[in-house]
Amino acid sequence: MHYRHTGFIMSRKFYPPETIEMAYRMWRKCGRNVAMTIRELAGQGWKISNPTIFEWIEKYAWKERAAKAEGEEQEIKEAQCSALEKALLTLSRQQAKYEKWFEAAEATDIDPQVTYAYNSLVQMILKIDKQMKEKPDLYLMTSLVMEEFVKFVKAKTTDKAARVSVFGLIDKFFDEVKPND
Repeated sequence: MHYRHTGFIMSRKFYPPETIEMAYRMWRKCGRNVAMTIRELAGQGWKISNPTIFEWIEKYAWKERAAKAEGEEQEIKEAQCSALEKALLTLSRQQAKYEKWFEAAEATDIDPQVTYAYNSLVQMILKIDKQMKEKPDLYLMTSLVMEEFVKFVKAKTTDKAARVSVFGLIDKFFDEVKPND
């Protein structure tokens, strides 16, 4: 009996490429543990032996393929996190400036609007930190938070120079975190 070379034959059993791919994905899902992979496959009705899995690991370079895939997944994860971290860092720097100002100011010099702006900034930092843990779209989330901040600044700040300064910071912030189109 002659088989085409679209699958792998072991112990006179033919496994189509789809089965081999499914076994590979299960092997990765099981943390590259062959015994666990075989148990999971058996639970789905597949009878694939230990030697067959070990043969496929070598023949189809599963270890190298998995390392490459995991590297790519990590790069994607780092790219997403770095944008969130960048946003958080930008806001944290602004928070540090406020704190330095508070330390230098006399108790009677502290403006309620500045205190409110600082409080809003801290709330934004906490929201972004929470969102970092939940991993949503950074740009959308920060846009919503910053929109609220802009409304606050427009409503509470009558000094044009202060408004221009705040809006300049916001524009700079969005230029730095805006995703590439």
